[in-house]
Amino acid sequence: MFKRFSNKQIIAVLGVLSALYLLALAFGGKSERTFKKTLSALDTTLVSEILITPPGGGQVKLSRSAGNWSVQLPGGTQAPVVSGMATRALESIAFLDAKQLVSRSETQWSEYKVDTAGTQVTVFAGKDKVLDLILGRFEYKQTGMMSYVRENGEAETYLVNGFLESSFNRKTDDWRNKTILKGPQSQWTSVAFLYPADSSFQMIKKADNTWVMSDSSALNPTEVNTWLNAAANTNGSTFVDNPPAVATPIFQMMVQATAGPIEVKVYEDANYKFLLSSTQNPGVYFSDTDGAIVKKLFVGKTKFLPKDE
Repeated sequence: MFKRFSNKQIIAVLGVLSALYLLALAFGGKSERTFKKTLSALDTTLVSEILITPPGGGQVKLSRSAGNWSVQLPGGTQAPVVSGMATRALESIAFLDAKQLVSRSETQWSEYKVDTAGTQVTVFAGKDKVLDLILGRFEYKQTGMMSYVRENGEAETYLVNGFLESSFNRKTDDWRNKTILKGPQSQWTSVAFLYPADSSFQMIKKADNTWVMSDSSALNPTEVNTWLNAAANTNGSTFVDNPPAVATPIFQMMVQATAGPIEVKVYEDANYKFLLSSTQNPGVYFSDTDGAIVKKLFVGKTKFLPKDE
């Protein structure tokens, strides 16, 4: 077969193949070196602070002390973070493997929203910065939800698993505990409604789990269960961090539960209409300017009475 070619032709072909091989090594090696398979590998137990800069500016600061996360309020004070929320967010970026290097060019940052349209997340362990990412847009692939990310200070944009921006692009109050009244209501044994004049009343759960009035008169089980299920998942929406001086509450609710008593108070206020506080969220006040929360929780006795046939 090789007799058809001269020695010069064979040498020329070998030279071309050798050159192509060397080029493949050169460019292939360079690509492999720039493609960071692992973008982050954090020991989350050492993380003490997370700084989040959402699109449009502003900054949210989460800090951990003695195992508990808090968020810094505009005045510099700290407020507790919803249980597990900061931990879950941190875990979403603790181990990031790049599935694809999609761009090496700054000109494409805006396309993937890894510029100022992205959410910057900077993670510290003590004084050491251990991670600094720009979380860009997300899209759904056949393998699931994917996000575009870029290391701050680097040009490359990568594709990773997860819907990352949703875990971090939140306002300060979004991280805070909004609980007013929380179940499980199956552990509640009595509920007392304290109203002005003689309109107060109390419901008690019997040993067979049916609810009756404190005088043992019957109640409408459907109405009672509907109210219990709704009340046991009541959150506030608007925090009042510097509440005006409050006097005597106009309404109160006392819930006896196996885990301990719960008290919700309602105050009347000219600026906020209603202010609510709860022993399940000590030191926190919520405004209820449209009265929706008060209307949901503080109902009249007639709501629970049996309907006339």
